[in-house]
Amino acid sequence: MASHGYKNGNIAHSRNGRPLNIQENTTDRAKIDGSYEIIKSTPRRKESECRLDLSHQKGLSASQNNANGGINESTRLRSKDVSVLPGVGRERAVLVLLALGNFCVGASISLQAPFFPHEAERKGSNSTEYGFVFSVFELTIFFFGPIFAKIVPIVKPRFMLIAGLFYVGAACVLFGFLNKSPPGATFLSLAIATRIAEGIGTAGFQTAVFSIVAAEFPNSLATSYSIQQTVFGAGLVAGPTVGGCLYQIGGFMAPFVSIGVLLLLCDVLVYFLMPATEEPNEGQKTGDMLKFWGNIGILLDAYCVFCTFVIIGYNAAVLEPHLRQFNLEPYMVGLVFVLNGTVYACTAWIWGKAADKTVRTKELCIVACLLLCASLLLLGPAPFLPFPTAVWTVMLALGLFGLGSGGTIVPSFVGSFRDTLKRGFADDLSTYGLVSSVFTVSHSMGAFVGPTLGGYLLDSVGYRMGTMVLLGNEVLLILALCIYVVVHRKPSEDKEPLLKEVT
Repeated sequence: MASHGYKNGNIAHSRNGRPLNIQENTTDRAKIDGSYEIIKSTPRRKESECRLDLSHQKGLSASQNNANGGINESTRLRSKDVSVLPGVGRERAVLVLLALGNFCVGASISLQAPFFPHEAERKGSNSTEYGFVFSVFELTIFFFGPIFAKIVPIVKPRFMLIAGLFYVGAACVLFGFLNKSPPGATFLSLAIATRIAEGIGTAGFQTAVFSIVAAEFPNSLATSYSIQQTVFGAGLVAGPTVGGCLYQIGGFMAPFVSIGVLLLLCDVLVYFLMPATEEPNEGQKTGDMLKFWGNIGILLDAYCVFCTFVIIGYNAAVLEPHLRQFNLEPYMVGLVFVLNGTVYACTAWIWGKAADKTVRTKELCIVACLLLCASLLLLGPAPFLPFPTAVWTVMLALGLFGLGSGGTIVPSFVGSFRDTLKRGFADDLSTYGLVSSVFTVSHSMGAFVGPTLGGYLLDSVGYRMGTMVLLGNEVLLILALCIYVVVHRKPSEDKEPLLKEVT
């Protein structure tokens, strides 16, 4: 965005002292980004004497803008530079850089799944021990996600993004040298320490991404967020495939060093090309975490994400034993495993578009949860269905799950953000950080609980009945969402503006 000054050289400033994008016209009225109007009486008129016309577009009132999910962009504290890439708009540059980082981080998370268990067994670790190497990553995100959400207004999202990418890249490279470690406790300790470092970096990276998306794309929040989730999901899907190929070519070290170096190169690009989301502000306060989480709507959004990742973790742990009855070739098993991730990556943006066009995100979550219920019914299939287990039912179920998971993750994040602003939280980095914790905390805890619960249910009741336990949980979630919608949906709720008129 270019900055335009008054003819006498005076510059209009926002309440925080930052220059506003103002352009004069012949009627002595200045427009800001096409969304706000400042009525001037003198060139040096104080901002407190100005009136903000909160119309988002011609003929659209502030309450209608709020009902459509629009956010007041004048409250965004953005750097003055339009873009550091010639010929590329600022928003497009930010979107591409975040997407590149998301893909690389997603690939690094799932990279070791096909071959690390074999290497760990060769080093003397049993399944419980190397299983903890996987789960400690999610536990780390669970504990550090809220911390980073709390401090992101202080350290700034750009710095957190760069630091997070560096941690993930360095940890990924170091993980590749574990095959040089002595076997036994030394190998296990180094593997756990490296995964903890990777989890810290991922928690910081995810918090920064959510904060930047919320700050940079106020009028297309859901769509922009769904794009990042799509690319992240593509990285998760590509990770095992890329890792397996590199492992076959160059051994244990090759996949980790390759992806780690790619992450570090991505970090360099972000360092030089990513514009600052907010200029330094010494008065920026951290958000109230307890107040934020003390809300039924936020808890329901978090539980939607949690339940989705419980199912993902459940299938990651016990779907393969369920598929053994079909005597599938290894490549077919791999295709079955990546099916839900592929469908998710292809359809998440659709949920984002839908969430951008409505304020009824809880209703979108209900529709998505119904798709997850249909998936769980077919996956086993349910004991009361009149057809046996077949490959087609499993693949159809995973496709439905991939479709539904986008509808629980994307609308939950967007709904949390909008509801938090309606509760009176400031539209600034402190709130963006708090909302990011909805995903980091619930995602990591679900990914940790899912495999653990899956192993227990497989041993105790079997895979088919285990899916019925998850189905019962989804039904309870749908009931809770329906009750919330009925109780909280008031005619006046959609008419309340996010920002009141300032005189």
